[in-house]
Amino acid sequence: MAPEIIEVAGANVVSDIWSMGCTIVEMLRGKPPYYELVQMQALFKIVEDSNPPIPPNFSDEVKHFLVSFV
Repeated sequence: MAPEIIEVAGANVVSDIWSMGCTIVEMLRGKPPYYELVQMQALFKIVEDSNPPIPPNFSDEVKHFLVSFV
């Protein structure tokens, strides 16, 4: 869930890009970002972070692709 949705600011292009990045991370990793956190902790972390976390074991090409959305 994108930060804008959590904060009830409404969906927009930025929230779509956030969700796309998270979907790509989940497809490559097999687990969504913040999966290790309980639900409320994950929601707070999503609002605090400027970008979803990128796993360190991703290739440089994948990291570059994901940050190019921002």
